[in-house]
Amino acid sequence: MKRNDIIYIALIAITVSTITYFIANNYFSNTTSDSIKIKTVETITSTLEDPSPTIFNKEAINTSVQILIQKPSGQ
Repeated sequence: MKRNDIIYIALIAITVSTITYFIANNYFSNTTSDSIKIKTVETITSTLEDPSPTIFNKEAINTSVQILIQKPSGQ
């Protein structure tokens, strides 16, 4: 390759990389500066609390118990 070819290739590479940089910077720089409030997680403790009686009712049906439905005997 001649010296002029190397200079042209370098000039083209610099031009393309500069154009690409400005296009990418313009495309990705549209971030919003709005503040966002997020929920924070409460700290985990080693103490156990009683479960809520509205959720864990002692008289509720236990769905993990298998139920067999069949005709009554004698019919």
